[in-house]
Formats: sequence, structure tokens, C-alpha cells
Amino acid sequence: MDEKIYITVDGRLFFLLVFVIFIIGAFAVTTLNIWLENIDHRQKRGITDPLKCNRNFIDYLALKIIGHSSIQKFIVLLSLPLVALYMWIRYPAECIKRTVEHFTRQIKSAKNYLFKIKK
Repeated sequence: MDEKIYITVDGRLFFLLVFVIFIIGAFAVTTLNIWLENIDHRQKRGITDPLKCNRNFIDYLALKIIGHSSIQKFIVLLSLPLVALYMWIRYPAECIKRTVEHFTRQIKSAKNYLFKIKK
């Protein structure tokens, strides 16, 4: 009756949880990026006038984010992997070509450095 039940977390579950958290974060960052970009256009058209439309939570959040440069930097840092992933999906041949070029340059540089040391 006093048997203890141990719960083990499989690595696949951990990977799935990290992936789900990343997807939720990516969705939030992408939504905020689009909203922050559109807020200027809406202000120029006068759509943010309370008589013309009701403000919602995303408007409030976007205005708070505009006020804090550290949050803006954090959003930019979170956006960089998404941009890199988009580039790999959209232009795979170009990314592979540039990766190979960069890798061969690094190998040549290391080889030249090693031959200079031997002499």
C-alpha cells in the first residue's frame, strides 16, 4: 500500500513542450510585430480615434511595448530566429549555397593558418 509512484518524463515530451512554448512565443512575437507595424498606419488614418473604433487589449499592449526599449529589443531578439527559419524555408537553395561558401572559407582559413604555423 505504501508503494510510491514515480513519474518519468520522456525526452520526447520535453522536446514537445519546448516546441509548443516556442510556437506560442513565435505567434505572440509575430502578432506584436504586425500590430506595432500597423499601429502607425492606423494612427495616420485616424482609426485609433475612440469615436471611430474601440480600443482593445492588443492596442494597450502595443502602446506599453512602444514605451519600453528593453521590451522592443527582446522582441527583436525573439524575431531573429523566426526570420532565419523563414529564410531557410523560403530560399533553401540560396541558404545552403551561402552556408557551403562560408564553411569552405572557414576551412581554407584554418588550413592556411595551420600551414603558416608549420613553416
